[in-house]
Amino acid sequence: MKDETILKKVIEKAVENGWPKMLGNVVKRKIELGGATKPNYYYFIFDHEFAKAFFGKAEIELLTGEYGKDNVPQKAFIPLWKHHIQQLALAKDRLAYLKKFLK
Repeated sequence: MKDETILKKVIEKAVENGWPKMLGNVVKRKIELGGATKPNYYYFIFDHEFAKAFFGKAEIELLTGEYGKDNVPQKAFIPLWKHHIQQLALAKDRLAYLKKFLK
């Protein structure tokens, strides 16, 4: 799948889940005109509102790496979108990371 196609599908999923349609159309047009270059998509894939719409707002449980009483591992709950935006920042191929979440 071409990078432009991945980005368009990513935008469509985010719009379906509540990201503003007008903004999605602007970004899609920018990609159509300028291609799937990093400046054309980096600014929106790290946007918190985009991430909430694309990855979801549910919470996940993570271990904090700390231990409490009786040496029990401590846990924290964070929104799913925050976890994925962190993983996206660390990913070598950010489009491949996003592609994994498309149907």
